[in-house]
Amino acid sequence: MNTQNNIINLLFATSILAVSATKASDVDSFNDYKEFTSNYGQSKTVALSDRFGSQWKQVSNYLGKEVMWLKTSANSISVLSQHNRSVNLVNFNDPIGTTYSVNLDSCSQSATLAEKVQSMTTLAASFDSVVRVDFDGYCNNAGLVSAWFSPEAGLIKWTEQTIAGAVDYELEYAKLAGMNYPEYEGIEVSANFPAETVMLNETDSVEAYITLTNQTSEPIELTFNSGQLFDIYLYDSNDNLVNQWSNGRMFTQAFQTITLEPGQKQRFGDELDLKDLDGNQLDIGSYKLKIEVKTSTKASDQLFQLIPFEAEGQLNLDSMMNHY
Repeated sequence: MNTQNNIINLLFATSILAVSATKASDVDSFNDYKEFTSNYGQSKTVALSDRFGSQWKQVSNYLGKEVMWLKTSANSISVLSQHNRSVNLVNFNDPIGTTYSVNLDSCSQSATLAEKVQSMTTLAASFDSVVRVDFDGYCNNAGLVSAWFSPEAGLIKWTEQTIAGAVDYELEYAKLAGMNYPEYEGIEVSANFPAETVMLNETDSVEAYITLTNQTSEPIELTFNSGQLFDIYLYDSNDNLVNQWSNGRMFTQAFQTITLEPGQKQRFGDELDLKDLDGNQLDIGSYKLKIEVKTSTKASDQLFQLIPFEAEGQLNLDSMMNHY
């Protein structure tokens, strides 16, 4: 099967380390994505959906919008307003108090650069030189409230107002310009996913594998509370669970451990049928494939650390008949 290898440098530690300062200002290729999770458990995937010329890119779910056109540089992010005009969303070199006429919609007419902080930590990582932009408009119970941006990764958090109150969306996972977030210390994780586009009339399953490598000089114990070592999930474009590898399988209910010696690798994964939970063939479209190792870890005399060793990849299902 044609596959692509995604090396994810996840490091096992009790705290999140700062990410290196490689430029990766927002999604820039069709392989990039950002996964944001709200304080109510909702998730939105920001991904590239189209391009126009060499600079403009259409991005889905950016700031909660269905689609938005962006143009990014090392120091700024521009967007198309509701009147299809190029406007500044943020410029990292501008002073606090700078106001931008963004006109995203009636609820988000203007944006003000309200704060600059040296570092900010999200679920994904710590980012340096973060700026906060506050929005203003004509809506009382709707629209954007604030957004946080980093030169490294672009948008890393936003808050929107709803009738039920403020909802925060925070960056939890991302793949940007070959860099993967989050990063932890000690265990390197490499993920093996199918090619981005899979033809439904040529294959009935896809492979998903994840490999843990002990990069420390000490043994690391992986502890499992059952015979299930991993799971594979498939979500549709609305983040609904479509299929799950463990569905219908039986596992022993006994603790077990796997010890990773220094430099040792351990691979987990399998094939997942391209069917839904009821056994029906999937429709063509965009999906998210996720693999998770069902473990906690213990290094030396430390307490167990509940670390979600997992990786995600985008999967597009198509049919050759669509190309004739």
